[in-house]
Amino acid sequence: QGPTSGPQPTTARSASAGYTGKQDTTPVVLCQNGSFTGQAGPPFSGGQPGLAAWVRWTNAHGGLAGHPVTVDSKDDAQDNNKALQNVQNCVQNEHAASLIASFMPVTADAVGSYVQQHKVPVIGGDAVTRLWFQNPYFFPQSDPSPSDAYGGVAAWKAAGKKAGAVIYCAELADCTNTANRVRDAAAKAGIPIKGSYQVTIANPSYTSQCGDMKSNGVEAVYVNVDGPSLQRLARDCNAIGFHPLYTTGGLALDANAVADDKNLEGLTVATSVWPWMTATTPAMKDFQTAMSTYAPDVTPSESAAISWTSGQILVAAISKLGNAARTQPITSALILQGLGMIKDDPMGGLTMGKVTFTAGKPTAEHYCWGLATLTGGQWSAPQGSGYTCAT
Repeated sequence: QGPTSGPQPTTARSASAGYTGKQDTTPVVLCQNGSFTGQAGPPFSGGQPGLAAWVRWTNAHGGLAGHPVTVDSKDDAQDNNKALQNVQNCVQNEHAASLIASFMPVTADAVGSYVQQHKVPVIGGDAVTRLWFQNPYFFPQSDPSPSDAYGGVAAWKAAGKKAGAVIYCAELADCTNTANRVRDAAAKAGIPIKGSYQVTIANPSYTSQCGDMKSNGVEAVYVNVDGPSLQRLARDCNAIGFHPLYTTGGLALDANAVADDKNLEGLTVATSVWPWMTATTPAMKDFQTAMSTYAPDVTPSESAAISWTSGQILVAAISKLGNAARTQPITSALILQGLGMIKDDPMGGLTMGKVTFTAGKPTAEHYCWGLATLTGGQWSAPQGSGYTCAT
């Protein structure tokens, strides 16, 4: 593995620059569906204000090829039936041209067949389940969740850890898949796995797992559970004098909620978009400015950054269409056409790796990640806004 930096543009992408011809001003209707409440909700809490900030920023800068943007954000509360009802209402009643910034780690499968049948693009979101890389109407802004596993183990190696463990949830098949990737990545890195534990996120105590890992000489733990479970794990391990390096994926927890937890000092997360606390390119600075302007009471987070990046992918797709986007209503078909024209685009550094979509085909998998580390109650980016890719 080695650090990779994609080329960065010198100016931020404009939503409407470079077009000529008679302007159509029909609004572009978008929908966001996510599990914003319930047990899975906290890590996605920034997804709604992040998208709302993108909409206001985009409209303040000319809209999408001159079209004003509206968005309806819906909560499915982790209910498959509710998710399908939300999406059906978006498409059939609100005539949404696209779903955008959708956080559906439990409910994506419930809507996959429907959006494919109706040829409605789903642009950006959690990208957790396999569906994001199997359904040709899903357009993820990031690489699949195994990237988190590779990133977590890379952090172990960088810190000189000699033995690792993995703790993963029983509730989602993806947790098992990610645990398998941790084992594979650790084997390639030459770090033995000395503990593997499948647990329920309802588990009130992890003292037995902590004791076992301490006895086995574990120095680093990849944790694929929710944020409250990670905090209970760190609490119980700290209580017996066991202080490993914890690593996980950035969407596994509400980063702002755990920042003051002293048991998680040194926690390192693999990010699916650029580390949200950095601003080294114009595109990143636009995000920080938009959040401070339109969501001043919201602390930026990975979910907010994912929503912003999802919106900027739509901007990129529209920019490919030229006058076709400016002189007629923007439809699902037009958006799909533009998305299929995006090739090797670094999105101004917002994505970890370059974005490529091919019309009618699922998005190819690559494994790239950024890193963020919690030190003294503050998040920082140990490798800046750059990214690393598995080889």
